[in-house]
Amino acid sequence: APSDQQKIVDKANGDAEIILNENDFIQRIVCVMPEGQDVDQDITIARMNNAVSPPQTIVTSLGCKTVFCTVCTVAPCFDYLPPTLAGVSSLNDITQGGKAITLTGDNFGVNQTVMYGNYEMTVVEKSHTQLVASINAGVGDDKLIKVIVGSQTHADNAQWTFKYDSPAFTDLTEITKSDTNPGVPTTGKDAVTLLGANFGANTIPDYGATGPILHIGGERILVSSYDHTTMTFDMPAGQGMDLPIIVNVKGQNSTGADTFTYNPPVITSATSTSGGLSLTTDTIGGKISGEKITLAGENFGVRTKSWSIVLEGENEGDTDVVVTDDDIFSWSHTEIVFYVPEGQGRNKALKVYIGGQEATLSGGGSGVACPSDSTTRFALACFNYKPPQLWSIVEPYDGNTAGGNAITLVGTSFGISGATVLIGDDKYQANPDTSDPLQVINNMRMPPTNCHVTSQDHKAIICTTPPGWGADLDVTVTVEGMSSSLTASNSVNGTFSYDAPVIDFIVGNKGGDASGGEELRVYGKNFGPQRTYVNLTIGGQKCENAYWTNDDPIFDNKPYIKCPSSPRTTVDQKNITLNVAFSTSDMFDKWSVECKVGFYGGHEELCADCGEPELTGYVCEEDGLTLPYSYTGWWRIMEQVTNDAGELALSSTAAEKCHEEMTTGTRSECPTMWPCMPGYACLGNNTCEVMYDQESVRCSDCADGYFKLNGQCAECPDKPWVIALGIILVGGTAAYIGSKLDKKKVNLGIITIGVDYFQVLAIFSSANVEWPQELTDLYNILSAFNLNIDLAAPECWQGADFTYDQKWMVVEITPIALFSGAMVLYVAKYFWKKFKGRKARLHSHAPKLFGTTVTIMYYTYLYVTTKTLSVFNCQPTDPSDGFQYMTEVGTGDGICYQDGSMQQKLEPYAYVAFFMYTLGFPMFCGFLLYMNRVTCYKDQVMKAAGKNDEELKACGTYKFRKMWHRLYHYYKPQYFYWILLVLFRKFMIAVTSLVFRSNTLFMLSMTLLVVIVSYALQVKFSPYMSTAEYKKIVDENSAITDAVTSERMMQLNMIKQQSNRSKAAKLGRESLINLKPKMELSFLHNYNTVESSLLFSAILVNLSGIMFESGQLTGTYKKGLTYFIISLVCGSLFYFTWVLLTELWTAFYPDKPFLGMPCLNFSKDADEEEDKIRESSLVFDSNPMVGANGALGLSEADGKKMDFLEKELNKMWANVAEKDKLIKSQQEEIRSLKKGTGASKFAGAAANVIAMNKKKKGFGNVDKRKTKGP
Repeated sequence: APSDQQKIVDKANGDAEIILNENDFIQRIVCVMPEGQDVDQDITIARMNNAVSPPQTIVTSLGCKTVFCTVCTVAPCFDYLPPTLAGVSSLNDITQGGKAITLTGDNFGVNQTVMYGNYEMTVVEKSHTQLVASINAGVGDDKLIKVIVGSQTHADNAQWTFKYDSPAFTDLTEITKSDTNPGVPTTGKDAVTLLGANFGANTIPDYGATGPILHIGGERILVSSYDHTTMTFDMPAGQGMDLPIIVNVKGQNSTGADTFTYNPPVITSATSTSGGLSLTTDTIGGKISGEKITLAGENFGVRTKSWSIVLEGENEGDTDVVVTDDDIFSWSHTEIVFYVPEGQGRNKALKVYIGGQEATLSGGGSGVACPSDSTTRFALACFNYKPPQLWSIVEPYDGNTAGGNAITLVGTSFGISGATVLIGDDKYQANPDTSDPLQVINNMRMPPTNCHVTSQDHKAIICTTPPGWGADLDVTVTVEGMSSSLTASNSVNGTFSYDAPVIDFIVGNKGGDASGGEELRVYGKNFGPQRTYVNLTIGGQKCENAYWTNDDPIFDNKPYIKCPSSPRTTVDQKNITLNVAFSTSDMFDKWSVECKVGFYGGHEELCADCGEPELTGYVCEEDGLTLPYSYTGWWRIMEQVTNDAGELALSSTAAEKCHEEMTTGTRSECPTMWPCMPGYACLGNNTCEVMYDQESVRCSDCADGYFKLNGQCAECPDKPWVIALGIILVGGTAAYIGSKLDKKKVNLGIITIGVDYFQVLAIFSSANVEWPQELTDLYNILSAFNLNIDLAAPECWQGADFTYDQKWMVVEITPIALFSGAMVLYVAKYFWKKFKGRKARLHSHAPKLFGTTVTIMYYTYLYVTTKTLSVFNCQPTDPSDGFQYMTEVGTGDGICYQDGSMQQKLEPYAYVAFFMYTLGFPMFCGFLLYMNRVTCYKDQVMKAAGKNDEELKACGTYKFRKMWHRLYHYYKPQYFYWILLVLFRKFMIAVTSLVFRSNTLFMLSMTLLVVIVSYALQVKFSPYMSTAEYKKIVDENSAITDAVTSERMMQLNMIKQQSNRSKAAKLGRESLINLKPKMELSFLHNYNTVESSLLFSAILVNLSGIMFESGQLTGTYKKGLTYFIISLVCGSLFYFTWVLLTELWTAFYPDKPFLGMPCLNFSKDADEEEDKIRESSLVFDSNPMVGANGALGLSEADGKKMDFLEKELNKMWANVAEKDKLIKSQQEEIRSLKKGTGASKFAGAAANVIAMNKKKKGFGNVDKRKTKGP
């Protein structure tokens, strides 16, 4: 703190003066540092202490150095910043030095040193940021520049590295040959001076003792004197060209591509000991024979340095014989003498290279001609060795075709290396004419092939034989174009042959198949290494297209012979010979052949092809089979081949059916296969299904306990007579029910519809369809509707022996028998009536008798037609054996179109039956209906109107109806002919089954077409006349019904009713007392609906047959369809049965509901209808059909009488209605009397009825009188 006021200047604030008072405290002093350098500089502060007297100076130090101080403090020393080098103007100079370079940077200080390497620059100018220094003389490179200031220097930086320039030659004239300079000979040259730069000087430290280091061609040469620009030395003896000249100055090599070349060698002459260029020695060389070659000339250089003397090969790849140092006899710069080296070849061109320079002839000549294959060469000299001489082969003389055998060749002049040995067939022909088979075969012979040389000297060659083939092959030794061959003609000991092929074993993909076509593989040795001509014979038969191959990895791809398809031969042990690789093997006798699966044959027989068992019947499932088995569905029959004397004597069947291989006489019988019918009857190996006779040929007969049904054997019933009795009982019952239904005027159309339907289904059982057994059994049951005689199983009857033709005759005679029986009954009945004295109604029994016959013929039409056509239903077996058989008989007696066969015997009768019944019955029905078409139409209208017999008589249809009504009574009047369409449908189904029998699917399709057309016609026209349609039909044909009404008819009706009531009163029959008019029963079901439903069901069954036959159904689908069809057929049968039973019940019990169903009680509706009739006043208006020219043909007078009668009848009917009411009440009284008061009371009631009838007798008299009116 100052003691008094002081002034200081604040430089930081523009030199502002600061007045320091006595009490002010100085905290900071700012000063400007002086220039300087280095580190660890101490800072001291000196101030005056005026507090003492005299005043004293107080020194304060920061304390970084040990100095005297009054007050010392601890503080860091002060350092000047180190120098930094930022740039150098030049980094090189010549070895003489003298270049001034500029260094720039910072903090260079006041005293500094600039070093580069171990050299120091001379600083001529300096500042804190720039130095100028001079380079001194020196050598070397990689000298790092450093600026040193005191103890400080900058960091090393390779960027600032100095080097002296590299040495370089600028003038080599003294050692370069030119027109003015003879150059340097191989003998060398003294005191050679070369000019250049940067060679350095001997005054430079650390360099003068060493000086520059000179190399020429890699050889160091001592420099005798030098300075920065010159260098002097002695050139030594040597040779070479383009020898690099390199001088090294302190690690720096000269950079120029400077070279030096000795003068080239020149030859003036080259001679051998023999005095010429042809050598007398063989390839063994001149050291043995003493033969030398002398070369004369200059610049041959030094023996110890680089040189090369070569006898160059004639062609590319030939051996270049090189003269080695051992071959040198003498060497100088002007002459070289050497022994002929061991070698080989011809036209060896002499080449001399001294230090890489090829010698030339003196005078610049081209030399002597030395030819080659490509061109003629010129050389200093051209020498020839002796050619090789092959004398013989040392054993072995042969070897296996796989090669690898070492053979030794003996001779001379085989050379030192590169000899080739070729083994080949002299008949080999390359590029053959493919049209010449011999040339093609010769092309497969062994071409000259190299025998690999493993050892070679001048007198012997050992080579390994190549894979090859053939015998007496040529062996040729070639040494650089000079050859010697050993052939069969010039060899004393023979030439080389490969071993003959040897068969070890044979493999066949079928194990030895005599039928041929087997791929054989012949394994062994010496088959040759490649494909050659192959001739393989098996049992004297050539295997065509046999060939050599090696594609079997199992046998390590060794060669083998493949026969793609062995020849067909007899069953036996076979001798096999093989010619391959142009050699033939010995006989191989260990191969035997037999017939394999699919073929059969015995010793010394050719194998017969069994073919596909399904098509041929032959089963050959074993190897070595001599006799085949029969396949399922086939039967084996042995046919005679030879007679008793063993001579060939073929039967016609044997000639046609036996395999040709079996008819050579080696066996007495040959097997033939015949398909069975049905196929499943034969189980194979001549065994039959249990239902077929095992002793019968082709299982054609049924076994005991079985019988033929639709061409197949079925099991006999336990008691066959029960079936026959059942058929009789069923037939009798049906006849009785039919008679009753006919009496009750029940429409039998429903029965006809059902029978037609089930007859069609039964036909399917005989179709050639693969039906499941369940459906076949069902169809056979339904064949009862066809009145199938087979169902009676007559063959099963004890002691019976029925044949098919007998049963067929029974069926065909049945229509004739029915008609004949009807005629007999008719005549017998007629004479019986005569015998009884009757004179009237002698023929009244004829209509019912013949009508019943027609009905039976209708129901049997389909069965008889099918049976008739079965004679023509001849089908081939599957597959065909060349014959056709009746499908219902089979192969036993059913052969067709053969003289004396059952089919031929039945055929005339079948034609008669076909025209008489199949065509005759429909034609008869058609003719009858056509001729009486008006009658049929009117009669159906009368039926719908409920007209009685008297009215039918008046209409003129009574007699026709009585006999023929079963032909048309089921149909509407306009479709009275519909029975013809039904018969045509049956006819078409039967004919379709015959015509298209060979194609089951097409047959089913045609049958389906017939049924579909029938269904379409049925749906479109609805031809059946049901009770519900009666009123509509009557309304549509009222003119016909009204025309029948007449006074005469009314009179007859009233008389008949009165007579009946009188008889009823006497007899007490209530049914006759009831005056209910006769009415046709009204049924629940419409027949057209029933017919359509059953036809649709038949369509589905037919479609199922197509599905089964298609073969597309298996397993669950087939079983599902089977059960569906069974359900469908059973459902249709139930539907038909239910409809039939409801109608039968209604016919027999009209007053009782069916199964308790009131909807089926028709008595109430009938009574109500009767009341309406009786209560109404039946008034007959004038008939428009009656007139002068009316439809009835009455005269005008008769017309008036008819009008009068109608009026009287109206009055009478009014009285009748009143009386009928009374009668009805009395009937009720009679019923109550029967139940309560007994017979006495009933007798009284009957007496009252009789009395009333007496009163009505006058009604008849009135009628009689009235008929006499005007």
